[in-house]
Amino acid sequence: MYPTIKLITPLLIGSTFSMIAQGSAAAIASPENTYQIPVAELQAVVDAPRGPMLQLGPQRKRALLLSLPGLPGIADVAQTELKLAGLRINGKIRAASRFEFANDMSLLDITSGKTRKVSGLPPNPRIADAQWSSDERWLAFSRWSEQGVELWLLDAEKASARRLIKEHLNATTGAGFAWLHQAQTGSSPAQQLLLRLIPAKQASLPLAPNAPVGPNVQQTEGGKVAQNRTYPDMLKTPFDADMLDWQLQSQLGVASISGELKRIGPVSTWIGAQASPDGKYILTTQLRRPYSYMLPDE
Repeated sequence: MYPTIKLITPLLIGSTFSMIAQGSAAAIASPENTYQIPVAELQAVVDAPRGPMLQLGPQRKRALLLSLPGLPGIADVAQTELKLAGLRINGKIRAASRFEFANDMSLLDITSGKTRKVSGLPPNPRIADAQWSSDERWLAFSRWSEQGVELWLLDAEKASARRLIKEHLNATTGAGFAWLHQAQTGSSPAQQLLLRLIPAKQASLPLAPNAPVGPNVQQTEGGKVAQNRTYPDMLKTPFDADMLDWQLQSQLGVASISGELKRIGPVSTWIGAQASPDGKYILTTQLRRPYSYMLPDE
């Protein structure tokens, strides 16, 4: 029996390996080794748009209807993210990493129930952060493109939209814009927008060192023993801190609804800006070094 077993065993193992090798080669060489499209009926279910998102104006006379696609594209979900100090950033355009956008807009008249489609939008826009003005005449929103985050303005009387300024916003933390309501001029307030802009003169993008410049040292001092809270996406190296600096760099500005832009103050790591009720002062939040390697930017 033993000689028989010795003759059969190599034959079986060799046959199995041969089958596995042939199957692997066929899988690698297959021309259809890509994502496949399902049947039309299933594709229609998955790609069906969701119901519109309603955003009521402050005067309760108009509402914005935002059309939402069914699911984000694979290219959006697979985009490279920078994970710095608890933030997830789209480093190409200096904006928070996000996957959900509106792709169309309409205005609803609350009294009559009639809707008007907004004109002036580019094909397949990626719309985010729509904000009504206090008098409900205007609506500011951002359009995300491959070049950066653009500021757009919607005239609610005409149901038409246009790009307000050519400069791009820094939207790494927040929308990068907010309404600035100033004192009354006649019967309606003068409407302006407070912005965080990409600097006009850019510093050079930090380059990762080919090798670490030194050890990564963390030190603890004596005290009560306790479990540390942990957070995801913390800074790990000096290069991470330099990259966070570069991504957060912005300059404040004020834009009128006619498109006039005035830059204000120095370029810095602003992570928030809020106007006083009378529009005369701006409360700013700035992130300063030394940065924590254990806590998020908040």
